[in-house]
Amino acid sequence: MTPKQEFLRRGLLAKIHMHPFCQERKELEVWGDYLFNSYCVRSCAEMSIDELHNLLDVMNGKAEARVSGIRPRTKKKKITGTERLTEKQEAYLKKLWSLEADSRGLTVMTRELSDFCNRTLDFRPIYINGLTLEQANKLITGSEYFLGFKTHRKKEG
Repeated sequence: MTPKQEFLRRGLLAKIHMHPFCQERKELEVWGDYLFNSYCVRSCAEMSIDELHNLLDVMNGKAEARVSGIRPRTKKKKITGTERLTEKQEAYLKKLWSLEADSRGLTVMTRELSDFCNRTLDFRPIYINGLTLEQANKLITGSEYFLGFKTHRKKEG
């Protein structure tokens, strides 16, 4: 383990052990049982950095416990242009445009959304899940303004 990883690990352990969730369970003497039931370990010292991140998220009510959990990436990664849109993006687009999936699980675009895609992205996709990550970002941002959920700020001066 590199010095940076060791420093991160110690910091996570400190946050976990100072958290009210942990302290409450230690007072009730069920902390070890909680860790064993959730992560199959008796001590936080046996957990990986990803599991420690996950435990902290669980304690803050932001996630479900995952054994050998790989924490969802929080850092931005480079977009190559070929990556498919995420489930969150797909769900948000469905919600914005009131779309439903067909029997195959594919979401067909409406005429209005298809026209908007043509103006925004310069092509007409048939299904939402045919979009790339970058295209979905552009479409979501444009849709929020187009549908009136966001407005442009006026410059002062």
